[in-house]
Amino acid sequence: MSQAADVDAVELERVVEMIDDLDADFVVISGRDRSPTRQAMFGSVSQEILRAAPCPAVSVRKTPDWA
Repeated sequence: MSQAADVDAVELERVVEMIDDLDADFVVISGRDRSPTRQAMFGSVSQEILRAAPCPAVSVRKTPDWA
């Protein structure tokens, strides 16, 4: 399952519950590039999920078009 969304605290809890319900062994999160200003203002959903995940988790970024 893949879905991009801004996540508030309630939604973050639901994501963590979903990870638990699926009895996931590992979580892979795909992030998107954001400006440093936007990152500072809104934080990072990926970072919050990484902190709250009840199992090992990793965040990956897509390969830039120029690579």
